Parts: sequence; C-alpha cells; structure tokens
Amino acid sequence: MDKAFHGRTLATLSATGNRKVQQGFEPLVPGFVRVPFNDIESVRQVASHEQERRRGAGRADPGEGGINISSMRYLRDLRELCDRQAWLLMVDEVQCGLGRTGKWFRLSARRDSARMSCCSPRALPRACRSEVPRPRSSGRVFKPGTHGSTFGGNPLGLRSTLATLAAIEEEGLMKNAERIGGILLAGLREALAGRPGVAEVRGHGLMIGVELDRPCGDLSGRRWRRAC
Repeated sequence: MDKAFHGRTLATLSATGNRKVQQGFEPLVPGFVRVPFNDIESVRQVASHEQERRRGAGRADPGEGGINISSMRYLRDLRELCDRQAWLLMVDEVQCGLGRTGKWFRLSARRDSARMSCCSPRALPRACRSEVPRPRSSGRVFKPGTHGSTFGGNPLGLRSTLATLAAIEEEGLMKNAERIGGILLAGLREALAGRPGVAEVRGHGLMIGVELDRPCGDLSGRRWRRAC
C-alpha cells in the first residue's frame, strides 16, 4: 500500500511504499505493485490485470504514513478478493499490535479479515499470531524448516515475549489503552477544533495522530530545540 513501511531488509524495503526510505538501497526486489490505502477498487484493478501471477496483498502499517484507519468494508472486501484470487493477505501490525489499539491486534476488531497477523515490538520481545480459518495457500507454502531467522526462537527472546504478554494481560494494559486513548482523542479534537492548520485528528486506542494542512518540518525543529 502507498506510504506503508514494512522493514529494512531487502524484500520488506522493496515492499515499502516510501521512496525516501528506499533511496540508496537499489537495486530493489522487483514485482511489487502499490495501490492507495483504503481503496478497494485499485486492488481490484490490479487483480484484473494480474490474473496469471500469484502475489500477497499487504495492508499498510497504519503508523508510518500517518494514522490511517482502515474501514471495515475495505478489510472485508479485501479479504474476499484475496480469497477469490488465492492470495495470502498479510497484515503488518508492528506498530498497532499487542494492545496499542485496545485489542491484541487491531484486526481482531474487524471480524475475519486476515489469516496471519504478526507483530515485532521494540527491543527483544516479539510475538506472532497466526489465524488460518480456511487453510489453503499458506499451509502448502510454509512448513517446518521452510524459513528461519538467525536469532529467532532464542531462549532470551522467547522468555521476554512471555513476560511481555503476561504483563499486558495481568496489568490490564489493553483496557487502559482503550480508555486513555478515548480521553486523549476526545480532548485533542476539542482543543484543536477550528484551529488554523489542523486538517484532522484521528486514531484508535493509543495510536493517535494530528494531520496538518501544511509541512510541519519547522514545527518539529522548534519542538526538538525546545526539548534540548
């Protein structure tokens, strides 16, 4: 999806929809087609022109390109389209997963929209949830030993993952994210209503963004100078 960010390894960087991030790392992996986020018609156009090719459809991580909230209808239609095309729908929840929106994964609030949802939070803890309600293409492609990671599955990483998941559950952090996020979102919308330069305030849980109608480089610079 346009404006998405999926990582800095060669394949994930190639899938990223941000030319600024990709500069200096060419040649990139070919074969990725990008479409506007939340626009199912653009995905259908790709499907109609790419009948002979197998590909996965990735949903943009909603934090990198601005806090962009996908509609339920968009996710439902995307799920149905991927089923018809035998595409694997991959959902990048690195930023919005593990309770930040008030759910374990933001997609869990959107019915059956994806088969796999992965999250790699900062530092050592990492977790991955896999949902395969209709095992088909993904079950045939990935089997034990098909793919791996140099440091994946190490005892320290796994133990810290369990501790992180336990803390999220036992301390009620998801409910807290939903409650505090609602307070912050309502307060920001009230405080910034009608303010010049503010285009929109949007968010879900503790993922909240303020969109301006102008470049904000100077504002960011002043903020950092004040912080220093």
